[in-house]
Amino acid sequence: MRYLLSRTAIRWPLALVLLTTATTPPDLSAQAAPATTSDDYRLGVGHYKQKRWSLAAEHLKAFLKSRPRGPQAASARLLLGVSLTQLKKYTDARTEFRTFVANHPKDPNHSDALFRIGECGYLLGEWANASTSLQTYLKAAPKHKLRDWAQFYLGDALLQQKKYAQAQTIYRGSLAEFPKGRLVNEVLFGLAVCCEQDDKGDEARRLYGQLADAKVSGHADKALSRLGSLEFDAKR
Repeated sequence: MRYLLSRTAIRWPLALVLLTTATTPPDLSAQAAPATTSDDYRLGVGHYKQKRWSLAAEHLKAFLKSRPRGPQAASARLLLGVSLTQLKKYTDARTEFRTFVANHPKDPNHSDALFRIGECGYLLGEWANASTSLQTYLKAAPKHKLRDWAQFYLGDALLQQKKYAQAQTIYRGSLAEFPKGRLVNEVLFGLAVCCEQDDKGDEARRLYGQLADAKVSGHADKALSRLGSLEFDAKR
């Protein structure tokens, strides 16, 4: 796992703990392979539906090798990228998503692939590359379903680069756009960390206190710990 280390050895194990939600694969329960398609595509989709990621990747790769521009190439490429992500082969997955974006600019899943390029960069710890890719996605997809995740990833990537002012802008924008969103507590904690690192102690205390008072599972203890560290530092 990758965390930011602060002056008092704070560790922030949020992003990868939450990863399974962001990388939930697209639902293919209603998708069926056309009768004319290859066995590799049919098998790849079948394994994908059953979450047998290694077998899915094997057959989808074989299909794309023989039919890189066929009618099922777009869906095969996207499913291959997601399968590789599930296998934690993030570099290979990013390559597939980039190829998908380049080859299928008008595909309905184009925005999803843009997001996953940034996500892979984030999971590889390539903070600058991830930031650029996530910003590209956010600009291109103002209404997409994964914007909250992209803002969360981007805020943390900027935080990892010690770009505290930029990270705060992203976090505050996320809170304004998703005031009751699924990641609101993670974003609040990230904003609090930014404020602490940026010598905005009063705001950091307020945000940590808000999380501690709410007794949010997984955040209250961390927030209380940070409050204690801030008080300790203040008395030194």
